[in-house]
Amino acid sequence: MISQGASRAVTPPARKHNGPGKPWLERETALLIDAYEERWSSLKRGQLKAHQWEEVAGSVAAKLGLSRPSKSGTQCRHKIEKLRQRYRAELQRGGSSSRWTFFDRIDRMERGPLPISVRPPPPPSPLPRSGEGESVEEVAAAVRRFREGLARLQKRSLEMVIEMERDWTKMETRRTEMVIESQRRLVEVIAMAFSAKKKPRRSHRT
Repeated sequence: MISQGASRAVTPPARKHNGPGKPWLERETALLIDAYEERWSSLKRGQLKAHQWEEVAGSVAAKLGLSRPSKSGTQCRHKIEKLRQRYRAELQRGGSSSRWTFFDRIDRMERGPLPISVRPPPPPSPLPRSGEGESVEEVAAAVRRFREGLARLQKRSLEMVIEMERDWTKMETRRTEMVIESQRRLVEVIAMAFSAKKKPRRSHRT
């Protein structure tokens, strides 16, 4: 007879998920390249061991501000391998014109630092200018002062125009008054002349 406990289905232990996990973000990938290159260079470009890959994963997590790594050391190693495969494929297609985000970064990592004899010369130093060394704040302050000065100049120009228009209006008013006064006097003179002619002459009786 099968016991009651034996008849129950035995639940298998949960398996640890070994899938690919979350996709790699661009910033996460960039930090992985930096962390790997640092460790790889410290080993004189030698192969990393398992615990060293875990340290790389921990370094990436620390730079992301995570309490624990979101990717394992194995995932980091696989990601670097895929980046190198993509880099080689881009090289075959003409790497100089590649639009892949990480091409230049992986290219510098794979080629390593150039020897001094083949390094390009540094660009010539620009000629000193009068405003050399000014900070962004100083430039912004100069622009602000220029705008304030320009605003004051425009305001003064507007005030001058208004004042000139006011003076012109006063002059026109005064001129009109003078014309009216002259016409009034002329009318009075003409009226007096006509009134003088209309006065009858006295007859002289004998």
